[in-house]
Amino acid sequence: MRWIYDVRRIIDKVLPAIASVFFTVGMISAFLGAVTRTFTTSSGFVWVDEVTRFSMIWATMLVVGICMRKKQMTEFTLIIDKLPHKGKVVFDMVIQIIVLLFYGIIFCYGLRLSLSNADLSCTTLPFSMMYVYMIWPISAGLLIYEGITCLIEMTFDLVGKPLHDESLKKEA
Repeated sequence: MRWIYDVRRIIDKVLPAIASVFFTVGMISAFLGAVTRTFTTSSGFVWVDEVTRFSMIWATMLVVGICMRKKQMTEFTLIIDKLPHKGKVVFDMVIQIIVLLFYGIIFCYGLRLSLSNADLSCTTLPFSMMYVYMIWPISAGLLIYEGITCLIEMTFDLVGKPLHDESLKKEA
């Protein structure tokens, strides 16, 4: 089970760094767009809208899996708080399975979307829309990995042998 945490450590180091680059590119292009539209009359930077939009989407979708695993997303816990521990785990497992099915659909259709748009190019940028749409199967694949590993942890927790990242960190 240690491999789960080894892969997570790599994901936790690499994906936020890549997302930060995309976010920085998005902010710089948004700034360039605002400056050129405000202070010039030429439309020389028409590509900034696409760069801003695409890079912000990539930055967000790359880290969604990490946020899901670390419980940094909104949850409604009114019902869950009333359940005993095993009931909470079973409820979380059912929700996780539904989420996995949803991201499985996003993976399949995102891959189909990106491959079917391989021959289309961006409006103002010189590359294929396939690269823009590849974020959907990539992020769905990362979310599926996170969901499966969370299900494994929940299963161990349900049988009374919880896996803890801290105990496995000591072994590494």
